[in-house]
Amino acid sequence: MFEAFEIDDEDSTLFGSVCASVAMPFVKFSKTRWLVKGRVISIILSHWEPLKQYFATVLHHCPVAARKKAKMIHSVLSDDANHLFLSF
Repeated sequence: MFEAFEIDDEDSTLFGSVCASVAMPFVKFSKTRWLVKGRVISIILSHWEPLKQYFATVLHHCPVAARKKAKMIHSVLSDDANHLFLSF
């Protein structure tokens, strides 16, 4: 993920620590996407706070081309309504 934002070693270390803090298995593609949706949402929810912290940090260091994406992701993660929506 951090390769898309072309960030420096300090931010990649932060992202590495986020990944190491909780097991983060990749969910394989399925022809019936609804079968994996619950697992994907569960993984996102378990990493909610570290991801929010990561994108808050990256937002100020990423190149201009990636800043819009980083800002959008950070705003989604900062909205408590989105967290509540995914929890139910």
